[in-house]
Amino acid sequence: MLIVKAVDELRRNYPLALLCRLAGFSVKTFCYQKKLAAGLDKYAAARQGILEIWKRHRSCCRYDRLTHALKAEAGLSLDRKTVYRLMKEMGIAGRAARRKYSSCKGDAH
Repeated sequence: MLIVKAVDELRRNYPLALLCRLAGFSVKTFCYQKKLAAGLDKYAAARQGILEIWKRHRSCCRYDRLTHALKAEAGLSLDRKTVYRLMKEMGIAGRAARRKYSSCKGDAH
């Protein structure tokens, strides 16, 4: 990403093909990366919805519950793997469920 910005700045003074060859990628790759950097995040609404629901449930909501809640409340239909990936990118995770108490542990029973 940093190389693409540098090439974009230097292309006023030097030919683009030469700069791309020196940087180690093609002109087509440069155009793709520049377009990708300028593009909007298509999951911006989903990220906002995930964060709101996650905070409302006091961080106890995992990705499978969040997927259903997003569809019910926000009307966003996303795959559970997408929700998991977005949560991972945002650095949030749900708490694991506690184990149920069992008094029958060990060799005594």
